Amino acid sequence: MRKPFEGNFPISQTFGNKLFLKNAKDIEYDVYAQWGLNGHNGIDYACPSGTPILAPHHGTVIEANFDSGGYGNYIKIENDNEGSVLAHLDSIRVQIGFEVKEGDIIGISDNTGASTGPHLHWGYFQKPRNRQNGFDGYMDQLPILNPAMVIPPIEDGREYTTDELKRMGINHNEVTQPQTVNGITFKLEDNKHGGRFLHVVKPVVLTPVVTSKMYTEGEYLTLQKERDDALAMLKTEHDNYIEFHTKYSAFAALGYNEATDVTNTIREYEIKLDGVKKQLTTQLKQNADLALIIANKNTEDTTAIEEGIKLGHELTEVKDHLKKISKEVGTNPENIFDILQHIKNIKTMAVKAFTKGREEYKKGLVDANKQKEQVNNINSKSSISSGVEWLVDFLFGTKEVKNT
Repeated sequence: MRKPFEGNFPISQTFGNKLFLKNAKDIEYDVYAQWGLNGHNGIDYACPSGTPILAPHHGTVIEANFDSGGYGNYIKIENDNEGSVLAHLDSIRVQIGFEVKEGDIIGISDNTGASTGPHLHWGYFQKPRNRQNGFDGYMDQLPILNPAMVIPPIEDGREYTTDELKRMGINHNEVTQPQTVNGITFKLEDNKHGGRFLHVVKPVVLTPVVTSKMYTEGEYLTLQKERDDALAMLKTEHDNYIEFHTKYSAFAALGYNEATDVTNTIREYEIKLDGVKKQLTTQLKQNADLALIIANKNTEDTTAIEEGIKLGHELTEVKDHLKKISKEVGTNPENIFDILQHIKNIKTMAVKAFTKGREEYKKGLVDANKQKEQVNNINSKSSISSGVEWLVDFLFGTKEVKNT
């Protein structure tokens, strides 16, 4: 196995690194815990955009896709013993099913996907893959990639190189005074074969310093408490430093120089989310209005159908009446309409004749009244003979002509 690029690029985020951030409401959260991880499940290298990415080992290309929510352009290579994921690429130079050898160019680096700056994410696992290890089966590949980076344990009588002692946090220049690392007290001695190597000897028991000062039990308990408090404060400060260093490293890996940069980015996403929520609310209201319109339309259609059915029943009844009438008059139903039309014409003629007779009657009545008025005028001006009176009574009264 080899590094997936030529040359040397610094590691911007190590395997297992924890990242804690605060949202817009100033609530701290574990970034990787949201994906069910105990920390960063790979190694990030600060590769500039355009760096050729190489296959870290031989295998078959299992995946070569784009993941908008995480990896961006990424490639997954597997063989019978191990597998790797290389992500945030600018372009992919292989396809699913390709067989690649260690060192083959498979893509070009960039910062696609969930990335705030150009870098390469390299996740590595071995088979059988233990997905329950807190990192979805991924593991730290640095000890495999470079065994010299493994931190060896402190063992009595073992020889160590200067680089090993540096990685162990031991002051390799001090060869006379005892040192304590991880609760183990020891001292170093020169190796007799040239002084390049050092080795750990048996732990040295330090003889307590006896003073003439005598403490009471209360004073001793007070000093003991002060010591414990000092140790607790030291541990707290150490934990705070580790936490600060972890967050600072994570910020630097993501390309953020200030905490406000992260807050602003989160706020931008929250504003976008609010916009999406408003659009969704508007769409839901439009859907509700449309559903109401459809319901009203369905009601109108139902009413129209019911009226149509009612008219159909009435039409059936009319047809039944026509059949009955046609049977009584002895003709076909089709002729009933002709008969009804004749009856209508006769009715119209009768109405016209009645109207004409009524008008003539009114006119005759008006003429008779005029004549009667004229006669009354004559009668009032002169004496009228009994014969004339009789004639008037006959014309306008109740007298009848008798034959003599």
